[in-house]
Amino acid sequence: TSNVTALRESFMKLLGTLNDPKFIPYLIKTLSTDSAAAIRWRAIISLGKIGRDDPTAINAIKRTAKQDRDPEIREAAARVLEILTRHPGE
Repeated sequence: TSNVTALRESFMKLLGTLNDPKFIPYLIKTLSTDSAAAIRWRAIISLGKIGRDDPTAINAIKRTAKQDRDPEIREAAARVLEILTRHPGE
């Protein structure tokens, strides 16, 4: 299963690299339903890249920062939010 997880992580990273907003709903669903923390972590990063201007994506990251069962995932989501909400020039 570690090979499957690694493949799924790579897929989440690829979605972020492709930078296509059509993947936002899939990434949001992954955040709320996937049991693997590593997959949710990758989904957060990709969602932060793709969804920086999408209120639905931002809300999903906020929800993850508050509600994810894994403290490391909550922390990662909070850091992504911090980056996304920085004002230019800071």
